[in-house]
Amino acid sequence: MLTVIDGDGAGARPSNRHKKILETARHIERHVRAGHFSIGQTLAKALTPIERAFVTERMFRNGLGEDIVVRVLAP
Repeated sequence: MLTVIDGDGAGARPSNRHKKILETARHIERHVRAGHFSIGQTLAKALTPIERAFVTERMFRNGLGEDIVVRVLAP
């Protein structure tokens, strides 16, 4: 069985998309570790839900607590 998922006309993603998401995740983590939560929140606002999931997993893996991750990434 094949399921087609509507992408809301998002079109093809850039070839370097993963690299940009990784860069954004690094920037968010750097600002959060420095105590600049508002900057991390601003960067997170530009992420799609699937990108947020990626960043969330990375932040958990890198030792950030649930309270911090939710504070920064929750919409």
